[in-house]
Amino acid sequence: MDYHQIRAIEREELHSADLVKLPDDFYAVAKSLENDLLAKMRVDPESFYREYEGLKTSLENIKRKRVEKIIFSASIGEEPANMLPSERELFDKIIGAMADFEKWTNSVEPKKPKPKDANKRNVRIIKHVDQYIGADGKTTYGPFTPGDEVAIDKEEAEWLISNGYAEEA
Repeated sequence: MDYHQIRAIEREELHSADLVKLPDDFYAVAKSLENDLLAKMRVDPESFYREYEGLKTSLENIKRKRVEKIIFSASIGEEPANMLPSERELFDKIIGAMADFEKWTNSVEPKKPKPKDANKRNVRIIKHVDQYIGADGKTTYGPFTPGDEVAIDKEEAEWLISNGYAEEA
C-alpha cells in the first residue's frame, strides 16, 4: 500500500455512506507506511514533508469518518458491514454503553424535595397557582405550575391540597 492508495481510500470513505471494504491489517500497514515516510522525511525533508503530512491527514480523515459511521450505525441499532476487528470492538463497546445508558435513563426517578424542618410538607402542584401572600401575612408563595414539587409550610400545603391546587408528593 502506498500514499496514493491511501488517498484513494480516503476519497472513497468520505463519499460513501457505508464503510469501505479494507484489509484487516489496514491500520498496521498504514502505520508502517507513516513510519517509513517519517524516516525518509528526516533524511530529506524537502522531498517527503508534504507527502508525510498529507498521509497523516488522510489517515486521520479515514479514521474519523469510519468512527462517525460506526457511531451513527450503533445509534440506530444497525451493524455496519466492512468493520475491521478493532472497529468491531469499538462498535460492541458503544452498543454496551448505549444499553447501560438506556437502563439508567429508564430507571431514574425524579428526586423529591425534602423539607428542611418539621413545619414543612412536600406537595405536587396540580393546578396553576398565582403568586400570593401566605396566612402569616409576610411570606410570598408561587407562582406554581402543574407538575412543580415544592416543600412548603404545613399550613399552606394543607390549604393548597384542600382547595384542589396540590396533592401530597
